[in-house]
Amino acid sequence: MAFKEGNKVSKGRGRPKGVGNKATSIVKETIGAILSDNVHELERRMNNLNDRDFINAYTKLASYVIPTLKAQEVKQTVTVGEPEWLQKLDAYSEEEITALMKENQ
Repeated sequence: MAFKEGNKVSKGRGRPKGVGNKATSIVKETIGAILSDNVHELERRMNNLNDRDFINAYTKLASYVIPTLKAQEVKQTVTVGEPEWLQKLDAYSEEEITALMKENQ
């Protein structure tokens, strides 16, 4: 039967907030013990791998120790106004611009 809001019968019978699952903790402890007992064998085998296989194994193992970073989206708004030289150009008449261009050729 699905959980229903306000059910008085199951109140307080669940696992307290923040307490881990027993089965999960036992599995983690067991795997940790196996790894720590075989660390020299793991090291020996890692040393016998070629470069590509070593990097693949190393990165896979590291993923269990180093947290994976979540991609961050960067939003940036760029406002491009009229360049200053274009604003100054508006102060001249077409004839003045033509004369200036002829002088600088």
